[in-house]
Amino acid sequence: MIARFTTSIPGYDVSSGRSAIFQKLGKFPEPITLADTLLARELAGGRAEVKAVLTGPTTLALASVVQPGAHYQGNDDPDLVHALADIIASEVAALVEAGVRVVQVDEPAFSGGRADIDLGIRCVNRIAMEAPLAVLHVCGDVRPVFGTLLRADVAVLAIEGTREERLPPLNRQTLEAAGKKLCLGCVDSASERVESVDEVKQRVERFAERVGVENLWVAPDCGLRPLSRAAALGKLTALVQGARALAD
Repeated sequence: MIARFTTSIPGYDVSSGRSAIFQKLGKFPEPITLADTLLARELAGGRAEVKAVLTGPTTLALASVVQPGAHYQGNDDPDLVHALADIIASEVAALVEAGVRVVQVDEPAFSGGRADIDLGIRCVNRIAMEAPLAVLHVCGDVRPVFGTLLRADVAVLAIEGTREERLPPLNRQTLEAAGKKLCLGCVDSASERVESVDEVKQRVERFAERVGVENLWVAPDCGLRPLSRAAALGKLTALVQGARALAD
């Protein structure tokens, strides 16, 4: 999720295996994720809407190495985070021009304790301005920052849900007061074990009772790329069938 962007943004050098910044960043000459997103939409064949997923500027910045003499003071330099936000916002604009409606910004760094959350939210808001429907995804333990995440100018807030002991207080009133829907992780992206349809259905039911079924989206906890193809497809199948069983 880092290299997909840093290999394309002028000013990065990835030849050493690290995302190293050696000069002031420039905008990419061509959209980075557009071809992949359009391919996914073609494969969906109208059966489902495709959500574009982009790595957020704070996570990109903190995963970068700023070389001596580069334009920025370090990987937490606000100028760097703002520059990356402008670059990602340009990517969103290209996706929207191609007909993409839903755009998700992934900021796992928000739950890691190193990020300037207020700066990060301002930069997410900059990106969200370009999207008809914006989603902010933050995995990990979001309890310390959940109140701040609710202030983001996004329609949907996506968090992990399979480790329920780490969930912040969730209820309909809190979400609706913030003008948010909740996208809850209902299958574990860190385990090869494929959840049963009934397990997913029960998890979705519990949270639907708390926040209202109309306020709930369901998803994997995070990206499924680290898993085997069989496990990833099994989890997605259980997720869809579990949600449908509740709807029926």
